Amino acid sequence: MKNHHMVIGEDISVVSFSSQERGECISYDHCHDRYEITYLLSARGRYIVEGDEHKVSNGSLLLICPMSYHKIELEPCEVEGITVEFSKSILSDRVCGLLDGLWDGSDIHG
Repeated sequence: MKNHHMVIGEDISVVSFSSQERGECISYDHCHDRYEITYLLSARGRYIVEGDEHKVSNGSLLLICPMSYHKIELEPCEVEGITVEFSKSILSDRVCGLLDGLWDGSDIHG
């Protein structure tokens, strides 16, 4: 797996990843105190967040809240994607509230 990591200040990082190899790609179960957005241009498999499994494939967009344990298990295939991680400190309180509302089920229109 080839990774290209770019840090934009201490509050945001971008990683693009790709593999032309056809071996199985499994990430470790982990969590962090940042939001994570992962876009899979090319992949098949499953994403596990806090024990809940979700199928992923080409074009999947994943949004993970801070402090959620998550991992990805991809089938042997070509893989390409990008991950952006960013801290709450770069967001306004309103935006943090909107994002957090996605996970806690609160009314995000208020």
